Amino acid sequence: MAGVMLVVAVLLAVHSYLVVKREIAQFRDDMNLHAYLLGSVLSTSVSDIWNSVGPERARSIVADANRSERLVRVRLVWLDRQSGSEGAPLVGVQHLSPLDQGTEVLLPDYTIGDAQYHIAYFPVYFDSIHPCALELSQPLNSIYHYTRVTILQKIGLFIAFLLVGGGLIWWLGIKFVGRPIKALVGQAHSVGQGNLDTINELERSRDEIGALAKGFNQMVVDLRQARDRLEKETAQRISAVEQLNHAERLSTVGKLASGLAHELGTPLNVLSGRAKMIADGDMSQQDILESAGVIRQQAERMTNLIRKLLDFARKSPQEMLPENLAHSAEQVTHMLSPLAAERKVTIVNEGDSEIPPVQINVAQIQQVLSNLIVNAIHAMPDGGCITVQSGVRQVQPPADYGGAADNYAFVKVIDEGLGIPEENLSRIFTPFFSTKQVGEGTGLGLSVAHGIIREHGGWITVESTVGKGSTFSIYLPFEEKR
Repeated sequence: MAGVMLVVAVLLAVHSYLVVKREIAQFRDDMNLHAYLLGSVLSTSVSDIWNSVGPERARSIVADANRSERLVRVRLVWLDRQSGSEGAPLVGVQHLSPLDQGTEVLLPDYTIGDAQYHIAYFPVYFDSIHPCALELSQPLNSIYHYTRVTILQKIGLFIAFLLVGGGLIWWLGIKFVGRPIKALVGQAHSVGQGNLDTINELERSRDEIGALAKGFNQMVVDLRQARDRLEKETAQRISAVEQLNHAERLSTVGKLASGLAHELGTPLNVLSGRAKMIADGDMSQQDILESAGVIRQQAERMTNLIRKLLDFARKSPQEMLPENLAHSAEQVTHMLSPLAAERKVTIVNEGDSEIPPVQINVAQIQQVLSNLIVNAIHAMPDGGCITVQSGVRQVQPPADYGGAADNYAFVKVIDEGLGIPEENLSRIFTPFFSTKQVGEGTGLGLSVAHGIIREHGGWITVESTVGKGSTFSIYLPFEEKR
């Protein structure tokens, strides 16, 4: 609006200037025409009357002309008289040479003292000895006065236009633009804060603001629908991930079954033997009490093993708690030791109990470690040693993770197995990729582990040499970076 107002003001100023200039030029043309007509008629009349009637009558005609012309002064002047004497012309004789050839002289801007005059001379023929001319002079103060008045009028009109036009534009701008735009901005801020139930009433207008408001309302509706759809899809995706994680845990539980059965075999044999000794009745009261204590101890041992297995298999809530990674790694290695022992594999835990706690979902991290250790066991068909290390290390995050080097909690699973071919390293975290025999794996374990670690704000890496073994490293931040 201000730009439009400025352009209109400039155009009005230019138009006013051109109008004043044109009127001044027209005024000067009118003065020239009036002087020419008056001088032509009077010079001819004065010449004729002077020659026919006499000089007195000719002078009376000039006097009558002065009385009838309020602005123009008419005089008979003699060109041979000195300047300043009576009857001498107002201008110097050097300007009057055209009169000798019978041509009138027009001086539109002649300065006399501090005043400007419009002066015209017309030749008069009645005395060849003393050349004579008719002088018509008019001061230009009238045109200057007219110019000042016109300019003041134009300036007044210009100021009135600015005030009235500016006020009108300001009022119309506030009513039809400012308030609607302010309402749209408020709606935008509300939408930016997550309130997608805000609908403005401006779409009822049949102008551009109404079209904009209608489009804005439609955008809010689309955003609300997209949000609802995204929430629904997110809920479905979370449910699918939870089911996938649970299925992977159940798969690991199945692999642990045989090792657990072997682990329970020893305490069951002890229970059976002690119970048989008590049933034979050949034991003293002290021996019976001792056998009962042994039975209780072995029963608690079996109960503890079964409880750990059930806790691992059970769906866990998605809560993040401060936990020592070394402690979680120790629990997993203890649970998987029977399965490892069955395949002649030893698990060595080298955990640092002084690691500061990190915010993790304990069950999910244990699931990741279980998957890595079970994979390591399968990678050593002839037995060997698996080392589980945990601690704190300053590392540079990978490029896709970003950030500067910092201290991170880590867990490493190091095996002495067959290793992973180099062409497969870039695909091991891809869903359904597996090098195991049919029936031994789904190809989802590592991809699920990768997703869990990413959800915890960390990353997982692998280093492997064929024939020497593999090292899987998990890094987790001490502060939440998800």
